[in-house]
Amino acid sequence: MFKKDISPGSKSKVKSSVQRAIRNQLVTTYPLLAPHIDEIIPKKEQLDAMKM
Repeated sequence: MFKKDISPGSKSKVKSSVQRAIRNQLVTTYPLLAPHIDEIIPKKEQLDAMKM
């Protein structure tokens, strides 16, 4: 129906402090995510920020 190819633009690494802040903000905003936050954003993996 609304199928559109999305081609990612530039990609850069997210700092670990920013990654921690994102995790903390998610748990603060959505407390029921706390038991599952490691599955959503693992602590030991590097996040990539992508521009479109």
